[in-house]
Amino acid sequence: MRLVSICRNGCCWALVACSWLSPLAAQETLPAPRRNPPPVRRPERVDRLRKIGGQLAEAFAPDPQTAPKPIEVSKLNEGILSLLEPLLTQERALESLHVGFDPLLTNFARDTVKLRGDARLKHTGWSPNPTQINVEVQVRMARAENSAQQAMMEGQLHIETDVIPLANRAIARFMNRAESRRPAGSVRPMTAEEDFSARFRDKLEHTPPLTTMDELVDLAIYVAGLRMAVVNDQIDRLKDGLNAASDERARAGLQAELDQVRKSRDQMFDVRPRVDRDERGRAAALVFTMVNSGLSGNGRMNHLEFVVRERDIHLVADGTLLEGVEFYALFKPMLLNTLERLQGRDPATIRLGQGILLDFFGRARPMLFGEPVRPGPADESLPRPESLERAPERPLPGPQTLPAPQTRTR
Repeated sequence: MRLVSICRNGCCWALVACSWLSPLAAQETLPAPRRNPPPVRRPERVDRLRKIGGQLAEAFAPDPQTAPKPIEVSKLNEGILSLLEPLLTQERALESLHVGFDPLLTNFARDTVKLRGDARLKHTGWSPNPTQINVEVQVRMARAENSAQQAMMEGQLHIETDVIPLANRAIARFMNRAESRRPAGSVRPMTAEEDFSARFRDKLEHTPPLTTMDELVDLAIYVAGLRMAVVNDQIDRLKDGLNAASDERARAGLQAELDQVRKSRDQMFDVRPRVDRDERGRAAALVFTMVNSGLSGNGRMNHLEFVVRERDIHLVADGTLLEGVEFYALFKPMLLNTLERLQGRDPATIRLGQGILLDFFGRARPMLFGEPVRPGPADESLPRPESLERAPERPLPGPQTLPAPQTRTR
């Protein structure tokens, strides 16, 4: 499941590297959600969610009558292989898939985990050529100097694929989802994110499909400049509002917002783009680096390098996370119990995990391969009328062949 999520995200990395790497360093405040009435939940949907929640709680909750068993990484990897078996046998576009924990660098008792995975796709929705994905993630729980719990994380991702077609597919998906302008009848001003999305869409409407690395670099550099211009325009609007405000409370709120936006603008410089060119002066690689940059939630990105070439994408990062780590102690017993059941190949746990994986992969299929979800044996669809064979026409009997009406006399 984790690999499918990574591959989905990879569809956008090659195109909008600047647009998401810059907010990673800046961590701009998200626009306030629109106050639309909450959607009406149908009773059957609520019952289904409750049923799934009950199954998860029953499958993952530890059994108080049995003592926990130590987790053996080799047996756990065999259980993971059984969990992934339906994907390998049923998905024709998936050539190979391997997921497992590193036996030398994984110690659940010491809260140290290293997970490795690789997948090979025979074809994708953007290229008929194979795509290779390799990922490594290592997490180690530790205590900071102030005794606060923190997660030390590092990892790398390498994707071998046709990057230019991938970028064009990402552009098409962005154009299908983005709004070029605010909704009709809206009187509120656009937020910075809405302004960026609208201006970026207008740019893409006049941009032909990408064909070379130079064109991809041009678009990425434009995105970086557009992001900076949008934030500077937001700063100007806040300054104008601050100068026009007379209420002290309103001025204090505008000043605090202005300080935050300026800080976000300054952190954009933590992401530094670089273009590597060959001996002919053509773009060979687009590189983004980030060193010792602050993240939201008191986190920190120690080092990040994101490289885009014509045939591959490479990402290396390591950082520290503080916010939300305190919940790890609460979920650790449930996590260890799930891994223990997976190690023992518990039928209920395997069946539930396989169902989740197949459902998730089926929903991701249109994004990865451009194919609709194939109906199962129980969901066989009826043939369309035009696909049915037409029955041979029978000539109607003529008037002379019609039988004469019979009359009765009393």
